[in-house]
Amino acid sequence: MTQEPSSRKPLFISVRARLVIGLTLLFSIVFIGGFLIVYQFASDRAMDRLAEDLRVLLEGTAGGIDGDAFASVARFGEPNEAGYSDDPRFWIIVDWLASIKAVDYRTGIYTIALSDRLGEYVLIASAAARTEPDDPETARFQQPLGYAPGDAPAFDALFNGETSEWLLLEPYQDDFGYWISGYESIKNAAGEPVGVVGIDYRAEYVFSVQRQILDAALPSFLIGFAVFFIVVYLISIPLTRPITTLTLAAERIGEGDYSAPLPKASRVVSDEFSILADVFRVMVGKVQGREVELRKQVEELKIEIDETKARAQVAEIVDTDFFASLQEKAKHIRSRRDDPPPVRSSQDAETQPRSEG
Repeated sequence: MTQEPSSRKPLFISVRARLVIGLTLLFSIVFIGGFLIVYQFASDRAMDRLAEDLRVLLEGTAGGIDGDAFASVARFGEPNEAGYSDDPRFWIIVDWLASIKAVDYRTGIYTIALSDRLGEYVLIASAAARTEPDDPETARFQQPLGYAPGDAPAFDALFNGETSEWLLLEPYQDDFGYWISGYESIKNAAGEPVGVVGIDYRAEYVFSVQRQILDAALPSFLIGFAVFFIVVYLISIPLTRPITTLTLAAERIGEGDYSAPLPKASRVVSDEFSILADVFRVMVGKVQGREVELRKQVEELKIEIDETKARAQVAEIVDTDFFASLQEKAKHIRSRRDDPPPVRSSQDAETQPRSEG
């Protein structure tokens, strides 16, 4: 069974619309690609800067702590009723950490030791012990971290001397915000690791840089997109005018109107549209000439057909019995008209019987 072609017309999208849409999409792809490159570059630079600041703070903080005093406080100190230590060396460490935090408020600074008595890692001192001593969230002296040796590979490596620095630069979130963290070994006079100083650095700086990029890029993108769209649309008008003119002319010619205007060829430059217009103009002339000739032939053929039809109708009438009878009667009438009856003599008249009155 042959399927009939669908009468539904396909969706019409003009060349101008395709040109504008295509170039706009191309511009959008290029702009978005460029924006992502700049965004990633700026984010990486912000993170690099944050990591460098973190390294500097770690080295400076760890270098300002007396490792031998720290080891003694961590090993022999006892927490008081407030949860801190009464050892003056403890408060020297606390004051040092608080002075570092005063330089950069975005930091949370604390120290960690390995408790031989508890067999796990514990907090020793923090800057918050001086700035927020009554806050229940402030780390207390010898507060367990919940990590035993073997549970925290980074701490194990720092305390074993396998590395002196460990950075966690992938932002993570807790109840207090987004952070990146770094750890540096605290060493005694013999250069042996006896503790770790940890710094939690607020990552909002990175996010603020990213937001600034977005805030600056979005208006620029919208303005640039609008300007580019208008420019492309204006440029597309002269570019697509020849093909639009050809399309309208083709529709009129298809309806038999050969007077439709065609794009004028330039005497200076030529392109595909001008060549197409010239070829189309020649084709229109040939089609118009062929149509005139065809009309003439059709008229002549129509006359011949009418004459043939008339002769056929006459022949059909002549061949009928009725027409033959008419011919016979007409012949008889003509013969009587051409041959009058003979005149009667007086003798014949007398011998003719009289009709009875």
